[in-house]
Amino acid sequence: MTGIITPASFETEELLNIPVPSSGTQCRVISGYANFMDKDINNVYGAPIGLEPLPGSDVLQDLPLSGDFYPNDDDKTWRAHEVHMEVGPPWRSVRDVSPIVTVAGFSFRDNDSADASGTEIRSCTWDTVGLTGDQSNFERIRLKVDVRMCGGQDYSIIKLAYHLVAVGR
Repeated sequence: MTGIITPASFETEELLNIPVPSSGTQCRVISGYANFMDKDINNVYGAPIGLEPLPGSDVLQDLPLSGDFYPNDDDKTWRAHEVHMEVGPPWRSVRDVSPIVTVAGFSFRDNDSADASGTEIRSCTWDTVGLTGDQSNFERIRLKVDVRMCGGQDYSIIKLAYHLVAVGR
């Protein structure tokens, strides 16, 4: 598994507050999109997840991203990534979260010569991350996504969608 990957940007979230009879408790439904390519870069391919060489390959880091330069790029090899996304508004405390994440966009730049491709979200867990400064008594929800994919160097995820229900204060 590669290191932890975080989104380049987030799109505006949708937020729904559901009334809860107990005092001080809130139930929120949150959904949004996380982008893994910088939309400000004028690059036809962007910079999505999965463009680094496969672990254990003989590929040199400074070679251009082209199939001609990746002789050991096996399209059938699955690569795992851990994605962390801090989502939703600040909370005083989070009691429970029910999240789901799915692929909302991918790029496949060499599909005419690929042997295989695929994407699997293996798990989506959550924890909270404390804020700093004048908001140090608040926390945000962090989704921790285990995603794996195959398809070689030219197959990548460019956007993930998330949807969750959270209860807390």
